[in-house]
Amino acid sequence: MDDNNYILPFQTINGYRYGGKLEFSNLVGNQNPVKRISRTEYVDLNGEVQKYQQISKNRSESLESLVRTMKRLSRYIEHNFSGNKNELWITLTYAENVTDSKRVYSDFKAFMKKIRRHYGHVEYISVLEPQKRGAWHIHALFKSDIDDYFYIANSHLQKLWKHGFVKVKKLKNSDNVASYVTAYLTDLKHEDGNNKKIEKGARLHLYPSGMNFYRMSRGIEKPEKLKGTKYEIFKQYGMNNSAYAPDKIYYHDIDLGDGKSFLYKREFYKMKYEGDDDESNPN
Repeated sequence: MDDNNYILPFQTINGYRYGGKLEFSNLVGNQNPVKRISRTEYVDLNGEVQKYQQISKNRSESLESLVRTMKRLSRYIEHNFSGNKNELWITLTYAENVTDSKRVYSDFKAFMKKIRRHYGHVEYISVLEPQKRGAWHIHALFKSDIDDYFYIANSHLQKLWKHGFVKVKKLKNSDNVASYVTAYLTDLKHEDGNNKKIEKGARLHLYPSGMNFYRMSRGIEKPEKLKGTKYEIFKQYGMNNSAYAPDKIYYHDIDLGDGKSFLYKREFYKMKYEGDDDESNPN
């Protein structure tokens, strides 16, 4: 992709700052404004009445919405977890085939009271993972506010959870925690004899419609929302990144109708400062 296709330095963007990363998008405001006249109808740019497409009642049919939710979750994870010694990744399962998400959330709430009684204040992001048979697993990222080194023995975790199998994993600084977690939640493993295959994104089809499948404790920090030009934002943070050298860029055309389209761009920058090479400023 040549420089002409990057978001320009003085172009207004929407974005986020999380962890040591900036995410920019050139989708600012409504690119194709229409006048809504009812829940089912709107007036298009030509003044003609059109009907909205029926909203899917099954979340597995609305993968685009689910992907956006996963992106939001990924930002929260990357902003709050980096594989430090006071962080854990845990898995909680049920011995029985529990399909009631309300029960799962209720059990997890009671479980967290026990965790904090034994280990002090722990911040968390918890996520429900659907299984093919309809049952739920819980995955959670824990962060201790008290201990520099935090660990829960598998045997003690199982005693506190008491509903089924559990697993504790220490994530390392070298792990990309957000990518690891979201891949774990969206991909499906298939086993055929000795052959194992990972189907990317296949688990997304198992999530039910309209469900809030992740929750977090009050101490989890929100990614910072940004709006301005790239030049202004780079200057605000004292960064020396090149506006024409994002670490990653994704783009695709959005159909606006009437033969018009909009090139949607998302750029990602690791925040670099004066005197830095490739790493984010630790301060």
